[in-house]
Amino acid sequence: LTDADLDGTYEVIDTVDDGNLGFDVQTINVTILDSTVLDQFNSVSYSLNDGPKDWADKWHEVGETENPGAGRVRIVGGEVRIGGDDVDINGRGLYREADLSGSTTATLSFSYQRQLLDDSGGSITLSISDDGGSTWNNLKTYSLNGTDSSPVLEEFDISAFIASNTQVRFIGSGSDIGSYFFFDNVQISDEAFGNNQPVITSNGGGDNASINVIENTTSVTT
Repeated sequence: LTDADLDGTYEVIDTVDDGNLGFDVQTINVTILDSTVLDQFNSVSYSLNDGPKDWADKWHEVGETENPGAGRVRIVGGEVRIGGDDVDINGRGLYREADLSGSTTATLSFSYQRQLLDDSGGSITLSISDDGGSTWNNLKTYSLNGTDSSPVLEEFDISAFIASNTQVRFIGSGSDIGSYFFFDNVQISDEAFGNNQPVITSNGGGDNASINVIENTTSVTT
């Protein structure tokens, strides 16, 4: 059972003695499904799915009426923007849920950029939940006290928060801020789906067969 080209397709060759001095050869091509979820915010919608796997739900606004095209939390120019000039962002933000069940490791990544308009102050906190948002664990807080000349890439190991209802949240703090916080390309990649062998059994249902299976999950019979 090999993935010689490292392209996610394994070739299984099964040779069985047919009892008449001959052999029955069966080849099964197994394609491994990528479980990455991604949102690139390429349109003004909270329901985009830009990865091989869909998110479990859309983005939900916190502290505002849900509208991706208006408010202090919105999508502008292909990225999310939180903030404004002399505005209150206390408790305002977004969260989204992903089903990471069956995974062993996971990485959250995104890019962000701050733009100071006039008054510094306030912050954005990135949090993670492994119980559907009942409790939150803060990963990092970004102070809104400067301007970034270009987007900054962030990565976090969130393996400790793998669940069927893992949620990612960006939430603001500050009652009179004068800045913007932009974020884009929010992705959760499952590092368990590398070049490990899936569990496959075959009942000899023909000379050739093709199946799709997610690695490290329940055995599949063809």
